[in-house]
Amino acid sequence: KETKRIPMESVAWGIIFSKDSKLAFVTAASDDLVYKIDIKKFEVVGKTATGSVPDGIALSGM
Repeated sequence: KETKRIPMESVAWGIIFSKDSKLAFVTAASDDLVYKIDIKKFEVVGKTATGSVPDGIALSGM
């Protein structure tokens, strides 16, 4: 059951969560961005430009 939707400028492709589960990092291939999402607030709290068409994501050292 969908309980909340986070508005983004693009379609989400890959998603990974921080070790403490407070943040999600979501790739947006058509925008060439990774969105940083605060899970408690259900809002985008940052964006990082990437190379062309990021579709997967991995997290290390967090």
